[in-house]
Amino acid sequence: RGNTLGTASIEILTVPDAVTDGEWEGFCQKVYEKWAGCPTVNVKEGAAGKGIGANPKVRPHWAKEWTSLQMGGTEAKVFLREVAYKEEIREFKDVLAEIGVMQGWGLGDLKARFSNQMWDTLVF
Repeated sequence: RGNTLGTASIEILTVPDAVTDGEWEGFCQKVYEKWAGCPTVNVKEGAAGKGIGANPKVRPHWAKEWTSLQMGGTEAKVFLREVAYKEEIREFKDVLAEIGVMQGWGLGDLKARFSNQMWDTLVF
C-alpha cells in the first residue's frame, strides 16, 4: 500500500557468526537508512517521462530481524504502530471486530488467545 510502483524486498544475508551482533545491527541500520532514503521514480512525471518522488513507504518483513532498527527517528515498533501502519491497524481491528460480532467473540478474546509481546505492542 502506498507505493505506486509496487513492492521490492531486500534481504541482508550473512553466515552465522560472520560478524558480532553490534556490527550486524549497525550494518542493518545503515542499509535500512539507505533503502528508506531512496526516492521513488515516478515514470509519469518530470523531464523525459521520469521524475523523482517521495521516499518509499518502507516496511519490514515480519519474519526478519528488524526490531533493533530505528525508523523515522524512533523505535521500529513505535514507528510501525504510529506511522507506517497507523491506518492499516485501525482498519484491521475494525474488520476483526465486525467479524467477531458475527461470530460471537470480541477483540479481547483474540488478545487473550493470541497475545504475545509483539502483537500486543503493534495491535493492542
